Amino acid sequence: MKVCLITPYFIPSVRGNSITVQRIAEGLIKQDVDVGVLSLENIPDGQPAFIAGDFQPDILHAFHAYRSAAAVTEMLSVHPSAVVTTVTGTDVNYDLFDPQRRDVVLEQLYRSERIIAFHDSMKQELIAAAPDLEPKVVIIPQSVRLEQAEFQAGFLLRLTGDEIVFLLPAGIRQVKNVLFPLEPMTRLHATYPNVRLIYAGPIIEMDVYERLQDALEERADWAFYIGAVPHHRMWGLLQKTDVVLNTSLSEGGMANSVLEAMSVGVPVLASDIAGNRSIVEDGVTGFLYTDEADFAAKAECLILDEDLRLQLGKNAKAKYQREFSYQREIEAHLRVYREVLEARCETLRERAPYSC
Repeated sequence: MKVCLITPYFIPSVRGNSITVQRIAEGLIKQDVDVGVLSLENIPDGQPAFIAGDFQPDILHAFHAYRSAAAVTEMLSVHPSAVVTTVTGTDVNYDLFDPQRRDVVLEQLYRSERIIAFHDSMKQELIAAAPDLEPKVVIIPQSVRLEQAEFQAGFLLRLTGDEIVFLLPAGIRQVKNVLFPLEPMTRLHATYPNVRLIYAGPIIEMDVYERLQDALEERADWAFYIGAVPHHRMWGLLQKTDVVLNTSLSEGGMANSVLEAMSVGVPVLASDIAGNRSIVEDGVTGFLYTDEADFAAKAECLILDEDLRLQLGKNAKAKYQREFSYQREIEAHLRVYREVLEARCETLRERAPYSC
């Protein structure tokens, strides 16, 4: 089986799509799948995205319906592959409702034999907008995979071990709402001076980064932006973290950063949105907040109660191990690919017996 994974970003990028595609590619390769990855990040607009050469994939698996649509169109003109699309949060929450992008998204989804969503909340959003797509949608929960590599940086070397470290791992962009925690955390720091707030992630929207930097300059003794952390160093950073924040306005079903925290037993304080509710049970496997006051109250509980942090982290890790295994994720993708190819072969048999 030959599979081409099409992604807006790939390594060394540490954006969510890149991490997801890298993980799935490596899992498929271990199952003896012939995998190619097409990253669209550095392809100029209007330039050919793909030259087939000897690699003629049985499956084109697109991650991000809108961003991958043009490349899929071009590749199908070269070789008649089957198409699978994994929808992202941007697809479902924004592009599907953008008059200039909606038709492109729908064209990509209608020509896909299967549509993969990370959670039922994404499926429901999608079929509410296009009900006849429902038979194609398959839910495959995400997993994560972290290498156990140490991480050091200047701010870590200054820590004494008595600090309570809150980490916000996210791309610096508006949808991640990265400025939100600064005011409540500032008030908490005034009462609890051992609190630290760390931002880690790539700069995606420069205007948001500039506003964040301006805000951090006023809090330079306890709040830091450390840039994009190489993914293989995230385990080491999480080992020095007491609480992981997710302040997103929307997510594509489930955030890699939340799952990574859960996988190593770090408690999460996350915005009460569908994507976070899909994996965090408030008060059991983490905390969900509804507004600034709720955020501050729950953050204070986490600052004051080490036993609570440990219990939430323990519960989160157990949930991750039960429901989000890497092996299950890869097996589910293989099952989708085989079903698509078998259905395509059956169609060919009906048209021309013994052709498969």
